[in-house]
Amino acid sequence: MDGQADLPIMSVMQRVERDHQTFSWLVGNWNLDGATTDDSPWRAGKFTATQRVESMGDGQMLKSHLQYRGHFNDSSQDEFFGVDPDTKRLSYHAFSTTGIMLTAEGEYADDRSAHQGTKLSWTSTRTNLQGEQFTSTYTIKQTAPHEYEFSLEGADGKVWMHGKAQRQ
Repeated sequence: MDGQADLPIMSVMQRVERDHQTFSWLVGNWNLDGATTDDSPWRAGKFTATQRVESMGDGQMLKSHLQYRGHFNDSSQDEFFGVDPDTKRLSYHAFSTTGIMLTAEGEYADDRSAHQGTKLSWTSTRTNLQGEQFTSTYTIKQTAPHEYEFSLEGADGKVWMHGKAQRQ
């Protein structure tokens, strides 16, 4: 055998390993401090949150639970994100006790060579209760092994929400 039959299996294994590394730094417990801006669909305000991130299965998917305090009135949110096996793009699904349900696709950039860490971003288009469509992009960027920054921007590039997370 010339080894050609092993190539598809090796390709899948390499992708699984890469995807696992993409998300593994997020697994654990986090404290978030953030703020929304006047440009956001919400009024400006500050919030804190705790986040618990767990690996699902072989590490290609993560499950996150957030518990907010402050501006978001003690709400909670469950998130599921990973790599869609069909599109090979990042997938993100969120369900909040405030009534928000969100599905998004995205990409990641590994900037470790520039000492910037991993950057993950998801873009979604959704319709609000008034029937208006809007697009937003959520980004998290690893700034150190124990912290990341997050932001949510509207289609016009205006920041709606931003903050930092520290590993507990």
